Amino acid sequence: MILNKRILRNLKSNFTGYFIIFLLVIMSGFLVVSFGGTTYTVRNSVQKSWKASNVEDGEFVSYSPISNENLNKLKNKGVKIEKTFYMDIEANNGSIVRIFKNRDDINKIQIINGKGNPKNNEIELEYTFANFMKVKTGDEFTIGKDNFMVKGLCSAADYAHRVANISDTGTDAKFGIAFVSSDTFNKIVSNKKYGKKLVYNYTYLLHGKMTDAQLKNWLKKLKIDQYMDKTMNYKLPVLKSFQARESNSRIIGIIKYNESMLSYAIMAGILLTVIIAYILAVFASSNIEKESTVIGAIFALGYLKKELIRHYMILPIIIVMIGSVVGTVLGINGITWFVATSYSYPPLVPTVTQGLITYSIVLPIILVSAINYFILNHELGQEPLSMMRNEKKAGKISNINLQRFKFISMYRIRQLLRESRSYLIMFFGMGVAIIFMMLGFALYGTINHYASKVSQDMEYKNMYILTNPLQKQPKKTEIGLTNGYTIFSNQAGTDMDVVLQGIKSKSKYFNFSNKLKNNDNLIYVSDSAVVKFGYKVGDKVTLTDKLNNKDYTFTIAGEVPFKNGIYFFMNINAMRKHFNIPNDYYNTLFSNEKIKVDDNMLINTISRTTVEQTAQSWLKDAKKYMVMFFIISIISFVLVTYLLMRNILDRATFGISLIKIFGFNKGEIKNMYLGSAKYAVIAALIIFIPISAVLMNYAIPSLNAAMNSGMANFIYPITYVIIIAITFVTYFAVMFIFDKKIDGVDLAEILKNRE
Repeated sequence: MILNKRILRNLKSNFTGYFIIFLLVIMSGFLVVSFGGTTYTVRNSVQKSWKASNVEDGEFVSYSPISNENLNKLKNKGVKIEKTFYMDIEANNGSIVRIFKNRDDINKIQIINGKGNPKNNEIELEYTFANFMKVKTGDEFTIGKDNFMVKGLCSAADYAHRVANISDTGTDAKFGIAFVSSDTFNKIVSNKKYGKKLVYNYTYLLHGKMTDAQLKNWLKKLKIDQYMDKTMNYKLPVLKSFQARESNSRIIGIIKYNESMLSYAIMAGILLTVIIAYILAVFASSNIEKESTVIGAIFALGYLKKELIRHYMILPIIIVMIGSVVGTVLGINGITWFVATSYSYPPLVPTVTQGLITYSIVLPIILVSAINYFILNHELGQEPLSMMRNEKKAGKISNINLQRFKFISMYRIRQLLRESRSYLIMFFGMGVAIIFMMLGFALYGTINHYASKVSQDMEYKNMYILTNPLQKQPKKTEIGLTNGYTIFSNQAGTDMDVVLQGIKSKSKYFNFSNKLKNNDNLIYVSDSAVVKFGYKVGDKVTLTDKLNNKDYTFTIAGEVPFKNGIYFFMNINAMRKHFNIPNDYYNTLFSNEKIKVDDNMLINTISRTTVEQTAQSWLKDAKKYMVMFFIISIISFVLVTYLLMRNILDRATFGISLIKIFGFNKGEIKNMYLGSAKYAVIAALIIFIPISAVLMNYAIPSLNAAMNSGMANFIYPITYVIIIAITFVTYFAVMFIFDKKIDGVDLAEILKNRE
């Protein structure tokens, strides 16, 4: 069609505006694909690594080694068992390294850098731990008093979430895993200087003849022939812990954590695409208004309305199509930028689905086409003669009585009403920018607040979880009772580990201890658990003991302050009564000093320092996301505001020229044409700041759903001041550009529009 020869000329004459729209489309596509692709990339890459590494179906720990006779019985039942014993030993700079011998078949490690199969005096380190310790291939690494050469850096499927215990809330930067040869491992185990720290850990694969539950029940029937230590007063079964893969957060948590990225990508894509579509519609409407006489002449030549609509839709669709493709390509390359650094990933191959690409490219085209068609169909509905004369519809605006206002105020109000559609789009565009900005600040504020408070609830410096009571309680310690259970989390879509802790009524480490009633049916919930599960006083809560297939139901009697993990509390005597255990039994020691406990009596140690370091690792990721959302919001704000104000002033050139002739000064003219924009900014701040703050109450818990801790949304009061300040600084920076544009309007402009 000959008419389409005007498309290139239209692009050249409005290049800046279309280029800005092009950038917005690219940013939208980039966000959708990079965020959404994170979900698919992590899921696919991890599942491929599971297959390559022959990931376990589950694992268990025993108090003493399983006999070869029993291992053979399991083999005959179709269960493949591999010994994955380990020892935790102090290493460089106070770090703790969990030493394994190199895996043979199950959970085989994947080399990220360097070479595998370490020989004597060689070691392989998990790569995220090595990066934190600033250790690279070929360096020397000290474990205990022995030096090893780092042969390679690796990842392990069963430690994708690098935590010492599955119930730990997050990664301790100074905890790592390492692999050595069988001979080296045996030397370490037999070396008395490392103590009796060997943990009898086993991994297994099922081949359809037994289920996880059947294997667990079979292992529970095994008994220990002798005590582990002469000082122990209580007998133990063989099975210490049992974990199937589907409930092992160390393995599946890496996928669960990244699942939420997809929903946020879709939400961001819809918001930005709708704004872009409306901007393009306003842009097209403005072009029709400016070319009214030309369009009237084209109508007179016999062109149909549908042909003109098609003509004016071609350029926006091409721009959106190209921008979406560019944004999608950039998004694919940027996928790995947004993965959480608190996990140990196998080599990530950027992956996007056909559905995500369709969403990123096709949806914007459909939305832009539909909205533009609606606007153009309305704008091109005038009579050809009316358009040739450039007649304006009087509309309802001219009928509004504004006589009580001074001329400048009256003129500004009419200008605001005339451009109400542009200001409305600006209002929503700013709203989207404010939401993105609030998301970044809220995520950082929540984790920073959690990090600052989590250790304050721990009035003890060290907690020691024991296999059984010690023959003699160490001095300056306080006893407690700790059991681990699970509760299904709808938010995370999986079982989550929780802790039930019995404490003394006059504990010096828990300021709420005297509030815990000595009633074995009552339980007290931590504020962290309230955030995670939404419990209220009077609710019933059921704790599941997966090891023994038992459920325990309690009534919530109150809420207490404790943020380090998902904890429930009872009076220790009430807890002993409920579980029918001796009145002198305990398995936990609290202390402000480090105490010496025999390795074979110690299950786990939790220190305040470790908890603080874990929170700081979360804060590192939060800072990255805050900066990213901040940049997105500023770019969105500047581009939307600039484009719409430019469009408004382009249509107002005649009016500005006329006003200048009438002798109005520079400040008055700017007030008439630019002053109304600040009302859109103020309205956006007033409405969208509280809306975005409320939205964060749902968004932040969702982002943190996979964490073994409940983090309530927390926004620092200064955040609101910062958002308002940034918004106005950005607004005035954009307005400064248009100050110059108004100054550049020529008085002769009015002569170009005479009939």
